[in-house]
Amino acid sequence: MSKKMNIIIVEDRMMARDELKYLLSLHPDVNILGEFETTAEAWQLISSGQVDGAFLDINIATEPGAAGMDLAFRIDRLPLANPPWIVFTTGYEEYALSAHTVTLRLSG
Repeated sequence: MSKKMNIIIVEDRMMARDELKYLLSLHPDVNILGEFETTAEAWQLISSGQVDGAFLDINIATEPGAAGMDLAFRIDRLPLANPPWIVFTTGYEEYALSAHTVTLRLSG
């Protein structure tokens, strides 16, 4: 039996969070550790080293700027042997290219 991936969802819109939760629940190797509306709420769990991956909304309406991307840079600086992988999510076309650029920067 393979180890389940411990993931979190950081998304300010409940409908989007619920859809992600549903889709991820269909995958038997996924364990959803938590869901958060803000990056501040998610940070403690992320920095604990228990998270294998994170689905991050790029633009969280209640936070300034591109909060999801800012959190990705914080995750990248964590002193962990295996930092969490990141999947950016967005409902806005204008943020998609930014996420791609950030992904390239984080991966090398």
